[in-house]
Amino acid sequence: MNPASDLFDSPKCPVQISFTDTGRLVGTGCAGPSAARLAILRAQRQLAVEAAIHLNVRRFEIINQVGAAAIGASLDCDAFAHTHSSTAHYDRASFVGLAWRPPNEHICVEIYSTGRAK
Repeated sequence: MNPASDLFDSPKCPVQISFTDTGRLVGTGCAGPSAARLAILRAQRQLAVEAAIHLNVRRFEIINQVGAAAIGASLDCDAFAHTHSSTAHYDRASFVGLAWRPPNEHICVEIYSTGRAK
């Protein structure tokens, strides 16, 4: 077995490295904040070991989290957007899903007529 591949088996989280103006390490698809932190720290260590690039993580923050659910029913996106016009946006011509920001929440939900939400 390859020790480098074992190192990245858990958590599974692709890490994007930006050497341009932002200088960010970005982990996507992690199971949660602790898995994201661990993936970034492991990428930082691999860069030091394999490429002699030594990075100092000055600030770690969670920018976006995504969840998914199935509501078990179909949804009339037009009717929902009309009823919740101040918090929902639906334009079938530009996007198949309904964008809804629940009141007093910091999240935005994509809801599809099939009953899937993320």
